Amino acid sequence: MARHAGPGANSGGGPAFPVGRHASPHINSGSGPDDRVNRHASPHTKTGSRPDDHADRHASPHTKTGSRPDDHADRHASPHTKTGSRPDDHADRHASPHTKTGSRPDDHVNRHASPHTKTGSRPDDHVNRHASPHTKTGSRPDDHVNRHASPHTKTGSRPDDHVNRHASPHTKTGSRPDDHVNRHASPHTKTGSRPDDHVNRHASPHTKPAAGRTTT
Repeated sequence: MARHAGPGANSGGGPAFPVGRHASPHINSGSGPDDRVNRHASPHTKTGSRPDDHADRHASPHTKTGSRPDDHADRHASPHTKTGSRPDDHADRHASPHTKTGSRPDDHVNRHASPHTKTGSRPDDHVNRHASPHTKTGSRPDDHVNRHASPHTKTGSRPDDHVNRHASPHTKTGSRPDDHVNRHASPHTKTGSRPDDHVNRHASPHTKPAAGRTTT
């Protein structure tokens, strides 16, 4: 008599072969063979829907079709789709937490990229290190001439050269050059209506038409 005979029959209905030693408790017909691939088979169908190979050991608990292989690139795959939308390479390690498409590569130039678009609108080079915090397009380069540029437009309307170092704080167009003749120019128009020559140093404080003194 077979040592695993079927119950009730007592006639050897259950063949004694090692493949069926974990057979279905319902039909007792060896539907769950104990090979390596199927030892974690589905408790419902026992058809081996999740093979235990390396790539599939973290397969989806829903479909058991191995949607997230455990290779290096995909070890931080999306917990939603498990399709490996964020590979773990150096450039993409700070990828967007929303799309996981690597919109902000971690290279030197883009390490201060916009937190909104992550497209690297503000490269970290020397000239642009004080770029506008709004547009991040580098409207104020940090060169010597423009280091006191307008805080509004950042277009460098007041270059820091010797002649224009006292330019108008309103237009920054250099209406009062700092040469010897015009150093006391009108504080209103800054057009040099009272040149500082010897004859006109006491000109009218109202019109400053360079009236001058009459010499004999």
